[in-house]
Amino acid sequence: MWSQKYERCVSCGTTEVRHIARGFCVSCYNKFLYKRHKGQRATRGLASNKLTNNYLLNEYIEKKKSLRDIAKECNCTHSYVYKKIVEYNIPIRDKKSARLLALDREKIKFTRINGNSQRYSVTLKKQYVNEGFFSNWSKEMAYVLGVIYTDGNLYIIRIKHAAGKSTQLIPSLSVAQKDPEILRKILLLMNSNAKIYLKKDGIHHLHIYNDKIYKDLIKLGVTPAKSKTVKFPRVPLEYVRHFIRGCWDGDGSVFHEKRRPHYLKAHFVSGSRKFIKSMGEHLKKAGLPERTIYKTKGRRPSYYIRYSGYKCKKLYHFFYDSVPSSQYLERKYSLFKDFAEKWLL
Repeated sequence: MWSQKYERCVSCGTTEVRHIARGFCVSCYNKFLYKRHKGQRATRGLASNKLTNNYLLNEYIEKKKSLRDIAKECNCTHSYVYKKIVEYNIPIRDKKSARLLALDREKIKFTRINGNSQRYSVTLKKQYVNEGFFSNWSKEMAYVLGVIYTDGNLYIIRIKHAAGKSTQLIPSLSVAQKDPEILRKILLLMNSNAKIYLKKDGIHHLHIYNDKIYKDLIKLGVTPAKSKTVKFPRVPLEYVRHFIRGCWDGDGSVFHEKRRPHYLKAHFVSGSRKFIKSMGEHLKKAGLPERTIYKTKGRRPSYYIRYSGYKCKKLYHFFYDSVPSSQYLERKYSLFKDFAEKWLL
């Protein structure tokens, strides 16, 4: 398609010249702007009479209208409204305040691709979340941080407005899981109303848009594209097992051997050897046996440690003793529990 909404230029019908905005190609859009501004110049005197200091204080400060909304009401450009606001020494909103207002009024939109590879428009709605969740250590925070260290990602959404004149930058956290259970528990622990989306790859995703959450996670060592370079963070000793349990719910596996269906194995995989080495050292300090770090073959190798048999029972107690169900993945817990209760030695 020539653009997401239009098959060709709504003015000249071309598809050869690139689309820029409102269904117009670059050439037709420039003509459209010229005609629009020509008409606006004729009415600028009327707009100037309306854009008084009191009017702008009421509309921009009290009612918190945007420059574009005021410009539309006064039949002028938003740049002219901005000029008048500066002229009257009225304080201009910072980018964060403007973004929050746009979220409140559901003005920020972008596109996603659904399970049928079709694009659809998404209106970014205001989210609620405990902004201080990652500011202080707790069992809940350590567990969620562990999941994010393995299956989370930080990124910036860049939303371009009409004609590419301005860009909205939105710091974001994304967590992806095949099983939505863990995502639901994360949202409950973080007191968030964010939605969970199922994408075309069959993976469930949640997205949390929040400046403070983003900055706190950066401080805790979470970085974009971290899989090969991630390092084990400095976790207070009392929260280490909760952090590791979160990691294991993310990139760990628990399974019965095919040849020995009553024999349990548990693996943890990471793209970073430093990370998995540090995890092994923490597990050893907790009383579990030292593990060999194995390396997979291929151009992009990963590293893993494994436990089996009686060692899985010890791992079960390390993970789950006195831990509520809101802080673990039920499927993995059940496998560990059933095996630990049947192991008599």
